[in-house]
Amino acid sequence: MKWFLNMRIGNKIMMGFMIAILMMVGVGLNGILISKGINRNLDKVYHDRFIPNRIIGDLQINQEKAYIIAKDLAYKTYYLKDKGLADDLGKQLEQLGQESGALVDQYKDTYLVAEEQKLLNQYIEANKAYEQGLNHMKSYIVKSDYEGAISYYQGIDEHMIQARTALENLKSVNVSCFNSGTICASKNGIYSSAKNKGSLPPVPEY
Repeated sequence: MKWFLNMRIGNKIMMGFMIAILMMVGVGLNGILISKGINRNLDKVYHDRFIPNRIIGDLQINQEKAYIIAKDLAYKTYYLKDKGLADDLGKQLEQLGQESGALVDQYKDTYLVAEEQKLLNQYIEANKAYEQGLNHMKSYIVKSDYEGAISYYQGIDEHMIQARTALENLKSVNVSCFNSGTICASKNGIYSSAKNKGSLPPVPEY
């Protein structure tokens, strides 16, 4: 320490300033590195959790729109005997199907844990069966068999419920992961949404 004690006062002051500057630079660099890490984590949460959650919400909206239009297709055409209306409603269902297909493709491109992949496959299978059922129902309308269309429509409700349930379970997984701020798999297997199943809304009277 003699070398320090023997230094001139001016040099000591200069060294003190240099040490202070180096400390400030170190603190600043550390802060930059920490903020970059936080931004990376936030970007990961946004892309891996928030975007999939929003996609599922859009899929649920489309699912309910399709349910309402399909119900109109079955019952309005029965009461009005209007094939032109049936064509318009059929085109609306086709458009919704294309939009939902695009959303599913977007969801596939996000980070998926094994449980999400399983639930997504359940939704795809149930929705495909529902859309096939609707197409078969439309064949009854083309033949002016409106009672047959209603009967067939009532028989495909199960597929709609399965599609709804799969989306509800996907939503539960995403909300759980989003709230925790991490990418996480389910600890207890498939999330149950049995309490949300219930029965479909009653058929309206036109």
